[in-house]
Amino acid sequence: MEYITLPVESHVFRFLLANQEEEHYFLSEADPFGMYLLRLLIENPVERRRDEQVAAYPERWPVQLGSYEAWGIGEPSGKVAYLFNSYINKFLLRDLHGFVQQAVEDGKQAKHAIQGFMVKYGLREEDIQFETLQKSWQRYWSTRKNSKKKRVSLTGQLPLKELEKRLLKTSAQAPNPGLAGYVAAYYLPQADLAADPVLASPGLVSADLQLLPGAGWRALPYTTHTLKLEETPKTERGVTTYQVRATAQRPQPSPGVLATLASLDRRPLLLLLVEAGGGRRLVGSREEYLLLSTTGEGQNPASKSGLELRFEGAATRRAPYYQGAVPVLDGSALPPLAGTGGYVEIRDKRGNLMARVPAGTVVTVASGFRVVLSY
Repeated sequence: MEYITLPVESHVFRFLLANQEEEHYFLSEADPFGMYLLRLLIENPVERRRDEQVAAYPERWPVQLGSYEAWGIGEPSGKVAYLFNSYINKFLLRDLHGFVQQAVEDGKQAKHAIQGFMVKYGLREEDIQFETLQKSWQRYWSTRKNSKKKRVSLTGQLPLKELEKRLLKTSAQAPNPGLAGYVAAYYLPQADLAADPVLASPGLVSADLQLLPGAGWRALPYTTHTLKLEETPKTERGVTTYQVRATAQRPQPSPGVLATLASLDRRPLLLLLVEAGGGRRLVGSREEYLLLSTTGEGQNPASKSGLELRFEGAATRRAPYYQGAVPVLDGSALPPLAGTGGYVEIRDKRGNLMARVPAGTVVTVASGFRVVLSY
């Protein structure tokens, strides 16, 4: 089979055509569309209720398999087409948000910017309605503005021990802005992320990640000073993407560690990398996740008889800094954010201690009554 045809919605079809420079699209891991589609085609998940849904999609996008023809890839299932359409639709909306935001910041009206976006991609009302794009922009803009608001919190309903479990635990060592490199790493299964992070500004996520109930980060043990992050830019078909690779070495793996790594092997993950200066880089999202692989013994003498861990993926932007809450499940210490240190005590009006939390932590005030803060 030299090519496959993928059912797509009209606006998705026009967006795909606008982003391919050649007449035919060849499946490739060098761009985010191809990398995601290849993973879907290999897994080829089946969900019968999607078959009828995607059969109604009006367009068919041809994909040349090229060298992947030898992989025995067949026609995509309805679930594959559904997931791919959802993925491209998010790309389109992300492009819309950036396009309109730039216009608004330049003093133009959002309505006119949305109309200009539709002209840019040749989108018609029968492809996707103006109102749909406008509502998406309004949700994005509202979320972005709300994420900038300073939030204070209080959770008097929670026992102190339970509250401490949910909040960050800090190490005794404060961040040193004069140092480079990473001092800690945490991983989160992609399936535990309920919604993609929203940028408050370019390169920054300030709002808390939306995780599933009971989900949280776990520490990644590795040899000190071996953790590296590479984000290699690559432009193809007019789209710039980043090949992401995070590597670390782990000495003398025990049977328990090997079992944990085996359970994570090729499983979609996100990473949180803590810099020596106190910054936190959020690497990955629901769609642009990383995959873990182990490649034998590490090359660093300190990791003799150990393993080299590789987390690889593709992204449409560099990993942003993250300032939201980081619930850690295994009780490991998380260095505080840059510019923070010490603790803040939360007390009730009688002076009773309710919680003692690290400075810089976002705490949520939940009360059925009016809350008056004093300090």
